[in-house]
Amino acid sequence: MLATELSNYYAEVKKHLDCPQQEKERLLCEANRLLLELQADDPFLDYDKIAGFFGEPEEFAGFLMQRVDEKVIASYERRRLIRKCLMRIFVVCLAVVAVWY
Repeated sequence: MLATELSNYYAEVKKHLDCPQQEKERLLCEANRLLLELQADDPFLDYDKIAGFFGEPEEFAGFLMQRVDEKVIASYERRRLIRKCLMRIFVVCLAVVAVWY
């Protein structure tokens, strides 16, 4: 039961982490350590108790995101913006080729 509750909580937290995959893994390991410490104090945890202690998943993700270096986040945002622009250019090129033929 606890494993399911933790999995659900982790999945929700992971959705709200907006950083590179390597950082997500590091932050989730840190979250796991914190949750295991909480479990040691209260072996009968459920989702509501976890959320009561750490906050809702988006709040906990925000807390974890504060531990990410700003340079890493800036670099990640820049790469994501470049990918988004390249994807738009690609779609426009496809549309132009489709209209041309």
